[in-house]
Amino acid sequence: MFGRLTIAMRLGLGFGLLFVMLALAVALGLSRLEAVHRQIEQSVVRDWESTVLANRTIDLMNAQTRDSLLLFHALDSSELVGRIAQRVDTITGVLDELEARLRHAEARLLLTEIRNRRKAYVGSFL
Repeated sequence: MFGRLTIAMRLGLGFGLLFVMLALAVALGLSRLEAVHRQIEQSVVRDWESTVLANRTIDLMNAQTRDSLLLFHALDSSELVGRIAQRVDTITGVLDELEARLRHAEARLLLTEIRNRRKAYVGSFL
């Protein structure tokens, strides 16, 4: 069958086959690009907001630690106690926001553990 084909027909079939393989490669590349886009979208939009909330909580907790150490050396501790009480409410609110954004059971368990360990600390100041 291929013996009867002229050079032009053989070149045309080869070019057509090459064109079909190129189209398949482009389609595969675009589908993989779509998957990468979804992963980046998840990291940038959804997970980024959770990371910002977690970092805000860490910053507030570090400020709490600083103020609790200053509490031992302050002459007038009422201002520090007021700031500590205000931050306790702020941290609780941020943790509530963070809990609303969590999707995985492991993350919810870790947040529950953080809340349980925090109860003793919060109870000592209020």
